Amino acid sequence: ATIEEAPRALRRPHLVIPLKLWLHNFLCYRDPGELDLRGVHVACLCGDNGHGKSALLDAITWSLWGWARGKRYGQGGSSPNELVTQGQADLEVSFDFLVDSSSYRVVRKYSKGIRGRSNATILDLEIDTGSGYYSLSEGSVQETEREVQRRLHMDYETFINSAFLLQGQADRFTTSTPAHRKEVLAEILGLSLYERVQGRAREAARARAGQIALLHGEGERLRAELDREPEYREALAAAQAVLTDLEPRIEELGRQRQALQEELRLLQRRREESVRIDQDLRRALDDLDTLGKQAQDGRRRVDSYRSLLARRQEIEAGELDRESTRRILEALDADQTTHAALSQERQRLQHQVVMAQSALETELRHVQQRVDADLLPRSQRLSQVEEDLNASAQNLRQLQTREDGLQEPRRELQDAAGQAQTLESDNKRLRADMDELRGKLDMLTAADAACPLCGTPLGADGRGHLQREIQGEGEKNADAFRANRSTLAQLAKRRGDLEQALAREEAALAQARTQLLARQGALERELEEVREAQGQLEVARRQARQLEDQLRAQAFAQEPRQALGSVEAQLGALGYDPAQHREMRTRAGELEEYRDLARQLTEATQRLPQEEGAASEMEKLLEARRLDAQEARARMDSISQALERLPALQAEAGEREAEHLRLETQYKQAQQDAHLHTVRLEELDRARQRLADLAAQAAAADQEREAYELLVDAFGQRGVQALLIEAALPELEDEANALLARLTDNRMALTLETQRQSRRGDVTETLEVRIADELGTRSYELFSGGEAFRINFALRIALAKLLTSRSGAPLRSLFLDEGFGTQDAQGRERLVDAIHSIQDEFDLIMVITHIDELKEASTFELVWN
Repeated sequence: ATIEEAPRALRRPHLVIPLKLWLHNFLCYRDPGELDLRGVHVACLCGDNGHGKSALLDAITWSLWGWARGKRYGQGGSSPNELVTQGQADLEVSFDFLVDSSSYRVVRKYSKGIRGRSNATILDLEIDTGSGYYSLSEGSVQETEREVQRRLHMDYETFINSAFLLQGQADRFTTSTPAHRKEVLAEILGLSLYERVQGRAREAARARAGQIALLHGEGERLRAELDREPEYREALAAAQAVLTDLEPRIEELGRQRQALQEELRLLQRRREESVRIDQDLRRALDDLDTLGKQAQDGRRRVDSYRSLLARRQEIEAGELDRESTRRILEALDADQTTHAALSQERQRLQHQVVMAQSALETELRHVQQRVDADLLPRSQRLSQVEEDLNASAQNLRQLQTREDGLQEPRRELQDAAGQAQTLESDNKRLRADMDELRGKLDMLTAADAACPLCGTPLGADGRGHLQREIQGEGEKNADAFRANRSTLAQLAKRRGDLEQALAREEAALAQARTQLLARQGALERELEEVREAQGQLEVARRQARQLEDQLRAQAFAQEPRQALGSVEAQLGALGYDPAQHREMRTRAGELEEYRDLARQLTEATQRLPQEEGAASEMEKLLEARRLDAQEARARMDSISQALERLPALQAEAGEREAEHLRLETQYKQAQQDAHLHTVRLEELDRARQRLADLAAQAAAADQEREAYELLVDAFGQRGVQALLIEAALPELEDEANALLARLTDNRMALTLETQRQSRRGDVTETLEVRIADELGTRSYELFSGGEAFRINFALRIALAKLLTSRSGAPLRSLFLDEGFGTQDAQGRERLVDAIHSIQDEFDLIMVITHIDELKEASTFELVWN
């Protein structure tokens, strides 16, 4: 269905018309406003070189394809940083265009990476729905670019080879290789559709070839399997014979196994009974051992109780003594607690008194140390500091005397400067006079010279006389000028010497004054500190005397001292004796055993009758357990005699079981073999039918493969594509020659050749451009720049017109960027006429130029400067 619909698709028109362009920070354009092209048919963009004319078309191509200035910017190309206006961080281009009856808007943005962020490019394709724009953008910039190209039916390479005469690249199509020219022409004619169909046919042919190989392989495998049918039938008969032989032998062994197992089950029950009896015997023996120990423990408890009852008087007296000692010890424990608390409080108060005394002593040491080490030495420097201050004042007065002595050299320097200024003024005046005299001499050299005062013509004698006078005056002025210059040189040397001497002396005085002033400031500060230290010295001495008086009178920590006396009085009143306390604690420990003995005596009095009765019952129970153990031993002996046959029976049963298992295994294996070979024979029947089906499928697939291979050749470059190119070339050739005739006054014509003969005599596909004029057919390179441009212009306009008349490459717009500079005035006029002759075949023609006479042409509807 796709192949049949291809011709109809080629006839479907696609019209692309630019509508509006908006720029922000693109090359030289910051925010120029909106360029509205709606309703414009023929336009001229004018301006001097470098003023951004081509940048407008670069903005269009960059927004649609990511290309500008013949370079790829962004994904896989140069950095778009080159396109951003100098000093800016981002750019944006918005371009509205019309395809058929649908209006689209493409917006491409770019931001430089700053402050750790990476560069970012955003591409958005939108369609006008009538109520607003709806985004058609894909997941990435590359996918959205493919969607733009799909809706334009044109890539950048085709655009600049046909509808866009790029600045400096009008010969792009002419100078391309024949193969590249053919690719451009194929793209304009929409032959990419046939290439896609050819690719699908090639893929289908490969798929059918692969399918045939798979079918042949499966058929070979099935035939190999059918060859094994006799082998499978023989194996099935052998397995069935084994089954017939094993069935009676397995039945006989089953009966023997059943009888042996019945006898074994009886003996097994007797053995289980012996196990139970053995367990009962062991429990009886354990009970005898436990009961014997319990009876022995009972007898010991009875003897212990009787011994305690014999010591009744001793135990009761000891318990009374222990209780009396415990009460005394409790009283002593309370006194010990009180004594410890009072002792801790006494220690705390003593520490406070010692700390207060230590603080006073430390403060006294600090004050004495400050007096001896700081205040006293500083106060003793008063006379020395005052003496140093007087000496410093005397030195400053001496410096002032030296500075006053500099006034005379300064006046001398000032006089020399004034004299030099006067001499320089005289020399300027003398030089002006000499220049004026030289001018007068020049005037007297003329044959018709006149008197400079009265204007009367001078003869030869008059000129000589005036010349001698002027020369004498000039020499006198020159002598004065040289004398002044000599005097100026002497004055300059004298001034230099004076300036150096004054500078040295002034620097020395300034340094000495700075040092003396710094010394005087330091001495004045020290004097203040000495006087301050004398006042602080008396205060510190009074403070030291007060601290000594406090220490001698112990006038510190009065409250802790009073509390300490009270605590010591309470300790004396308590009268706690640690030795007595230790003695009573030892006595209480010695009497502690009577606590347990009194408890045990009470227990013996209560439990002795019970223990005596329990001991009698235990003896009776021991005798009953001895009789049970004797009976269990007798039954064990009887069962042991019956179990002597058990090993022999078990060995015989094991042999029968192993034989039965072996025969069962052989029987199951024979069953599996019989089933396997039966299934294989059934599969062979199905394989015969499958083999016949595979042969039919392979024959059908081979027919389809041959058909698809024919389609590959038909839709290839030597098939339908070659026919379409051959059919389009006459139209392209006629259009180009019609324009070339207008541009050259019918002097030139071109021919397009699609085939040429190789050196070996073979015919190869090509797309050569042959140009003829009144001198004959020549190579393109032999024509002048203006002629070459007219050839390129005619061919490119013909390509653009072909582009407008064929679908698959739909741009009904023509962009001409410069190229008129190679033409003379007549050539430019013919180019303008040619442009207007084709204007009805395009919706928009835009010309970019810097030539004034073109932008003044009244035939352009829009001239944009």
